[in-house]
Amino acid sequence: MIQLSVVIITLNEEKNIRRCIESIVRVADEIVIVDAGSTDNTRRIAESFENVKFLEHPFKHFGSQKMVAVENAGYPHILSIDADEVLSVELQNAILKIKDNWEADAYKLLRITRFYGKWLRHYNWHPELILRLFDRRKGNWNNAPVHEKIEMQPDTVIGIPEGYLLHYSYTVEGRTRDYAKIKARKLFDEGKTVSKWRILFAPPARFLKVLIFKRGFLNGFYGLAWSVISAHDCFLTYFYLWTLHRGDEQEPRSVS
Repeated sequence: MIQLSVVIITLNEEKNIRRCIESIVRVADEIVIVDAGSTDNTRRIAESFENVKFLEHPFKHFGSQKMVAVENAGYPHILSIDADEVLSVELQNAILKIKDNWEADAYKLLRITRFYGKWLRHYNWHPELILRLFDRRKGNWNNAPVHEKIEMQPDTVIGIPEGYLLHYSYTVEGRTRDYAKIKARKLFDEGKTVSKWRILFAPPARFLKVLIFKRGFLNGFYGLAWSVISAHDCFLTYFYLWTLHRGDEQEPRSVS
């Protein structure tokens, strides 16, 4: 049986981290947590579990932080999971079987998202297959600031185990705004621009795409809410990109 390192990045995750760790203790030979300076009880909760290595590292962006976590893992076989994610029991059992017989170079997990108490099965991300279980000698996280992903060598053999990766992610509070700013900065650094017309018309297009073409309406009122939030995220991202190109350092004009 191979030894498996489970790696997690955190920042003030006291609401999520216990649930996450409880779901991985069966499959993890070590748990590596790279924390960006939590001021809540994240560290205390994490260190109440065995085999947890808790490290602090300044946050630059998501891609680099996850690379740091992988670099600090003691074993080459890695499961990378977010603090707001949980392995279903079925997926835990599947990973235990994989540890007994590691056939592929990496494995994609089927993720389903919980939105304010409801599992969304019809939306713009579903079905969402994401690569999270891999041999770091053949791949690693890329250095993207947001929407980071694991990039494997050419001709990589990919497997898909049974079971769900349960994503308890979405709350509206400050996360949508923060992610939009990070995405806008990424687009700005890539030299992308945006017009006022796109800021106005892209969000309604996103709303219709999620609600109608991705069949979000099948989730009922939750699907409608998700579509609105997706459109809002689109608006914020493009608006922040527009302000970056304008420059917000200039002094306001006198109104007297």
